[in-house]
Amino acid sequence: MQPLRLDRLTYAGTTTILFAIINLAKLGPYWMNGQVSLVSLETAAYLMAPAVLGVYIGKRTVGLVSEVTFYKVITWALLIVGLELLGKALMGVDPILGLIQLVTGG
Repeated sequence: MQPLRLDRLTYAGTTTILFAIINLAKLGPYWMNGQVSLVSLETAAYLMAPAVLGVYIGKRTVGLVSEVTFYKVITWALLIVGLELLGKALMGVDPILGLIQLVTGG
């Protein structure tokens, strides 16, 4: 979606709806695998308030930054997440966690 150069709010809204649909589609298989339980539903209920707060903060933040800054942040975030996923898939390790442990000495 990034090459479409949608305005910030349209881009954020579209990706939010896309991920909501994808996560909804995953709910059935998770339920059939036994990964959805009363405990996980209770946890989800507790996380609803922070999620709503995060949406509010995110919407305010998106409205404060310029289109250029928004797309720079999105591009770098996608690069970092992509490298993280590649590292996990190819090396079986978490590269970001490894880097944090290297920097902190842990």
